[in-house]
Amino acid sequence: MGISIGLTRLFYVLDEQGYLNDALLTSPADALVIPMTEDFAPSIAFATALRSIGVRTQVYGEDKKFKAKMSYADKLGIPYVVLMGEDEIAQNKVTIRDMATGEQETLPPREAAEKVAAGVAPRHKERPINMEG
Repeated sequence: MGISIGLTRLFYVLDEQGYLNDALLTSPADALVIPMTEDFAPSIAFATALRSIGVRTQVYGEDKKFKAKMSYADKLGIPYVVLMGEDEIAQNKVTIRDMATGEQETLPPREAAEKVAAGVAPRHKERPINMEG
């Protein structure tokens, strides 16, 4: 016994009838937290805070050069990068970078989290299948 479903045919029909949402931006996370110190604890704490308000968050743990870390976020289409270096940690702040605009600002953690959450909120309303039309 077995079962088979023709996914190729199914997606072809959905596409032909305009039900697939091509405009949907997909990425594995809304924010990528990049620790710039040996101690990952502040970065993990901020990532946890982001997750608690519904922001899909990854922490970049690989020991790579800064350019490679930023390239990773850009390649995957992650809209926000959070930088946590010695200066930010000492001032109890985080630096957020909007990858679409390149704008970067250093804010208190709560304010930064709210800004990222507000920035990604429209993306969360998009649906993979467009039911209008």
